Formats: sequence, C-alpha cells, structure tokens
Amino acid sequence: MAADEEGSINSLVSIICKDALERRNFKIKCEEFLSKVSVPAGWEGKAYTLHQGNPTYRYRKNLLSNFIHQKASDGFIVKGGTTKQFLDELQEFSNLSESDDSFSEFWSSESPALIDLFEQNIKLFGPVVRKSHTERKVSVLIKTRGRNGQDDNLPFTEHVIDLQNEFEDGYCIKVGDIVEVTKCRRNEGVAFEPEVKK
Repeated sequence: MAADEEGSINSLVSIICKDALERRNFKIKCEEFLSKVSVPAGWEGKAYTLHQGNPTYRYRKNLLSNFIHQKASDGFIVKGGTTKQFLDELQEFSNLSESDDSFSEFWSSESPALIDLFEQNIKLFGPVVRKSHTERKVSVLIKTRGRNGQDDNLPFTEHVIDLQNEFEDGYCIKVGDIVEVTKCRRNEGVAFEPEVKK
C-alpha cells in the first residue's frame, strides 16, 4: 500500500499524531494492533502474523480508521504521554465493536479457500484470530500447503470454520486458542470438530 494513499497506515497515523518523532513509535503500535495474533502463553516456535489480505486485518484496519477519525473529531492528539491512553481506548473500542455483526462483510468478501476443506483426512492447525458472536464460527489462521509441499514462505490464510453442536453450550473456543480441526464430512455440510491445543 502506498505511503501517501488515503487510508494507508501513514495517512491514518498523521491524522492524530502531529509530532514526527512520536509518529514513528505510534505507527509501530498501530501496525501491531493490525497484525498481531495472540497465542497461548508458552506456545513454542510459531510467529503468527496477519497480512493485509486477511479479513481480520482488514476488519481491524476499518476499526482503527473509525476510531482515529472519532478521536480526531473530539480534538484528541497523540503525543508523548497519550499513546498508551489511545491504545487502551482503541482496545476497548475494538472489544465493544466485536459484539455486533460488522465483521460479516469481511468474511463474505473473502475469496474461496485455496484448498478443499473436505479433503480426505484434512487437518487444519492454527490460532483462532476471530470468533463470531452471532453464529458458532471461528476464524483460524493457517498455512496452506502448496502442491509441491514446500510451505516455508507461504503467507497465512484465514479460514472461517463452523463449529460442531458440542460447542453450543459455552462456546469454549476463544481468540488465541490453537486449534486442530479434523473430521470434515461433506454429507453434513460445513461441519468440523475442533480440538483445542494448549
């Protein structure tokens, strides 16, 4: 994304942070908000990051843009002592926004998966980056293996998974859980049995 393109991180950050020295640090924090993926404490060897094509990244960027414009209209300016306040309020704003169905537009616009999720003996393995509050669905960030089996440099792809009935009560999967999804059955539609790996 071009640095001067409207809606880019640079242009968003410059709306609310006028100090050039503070802007660099503030931009890093905003990029972390956009791309960071939570995983369980002590989870080894995996650095999961959302890239710009992931629906959750686009959703978070929309939240960030809305929040920055809201704060700017209130006259709020990010400077040395207010960065933490802004980030805390952004997280609270994000948490409140997740209770509505505004994320559905980002899921529905997602291109079809690169692989057939109903392949024989398929296993999807990755962290939950989003869960729907209106349906029993989670969005899992995984690497999709290419046909040649070399997947070291592949970007992570976000897959939306409908959960099985046993997860209705309590909906125990949460953002940050590492899940392994198995036993896909075509004759039952899109239904998976996720197992949480802690």
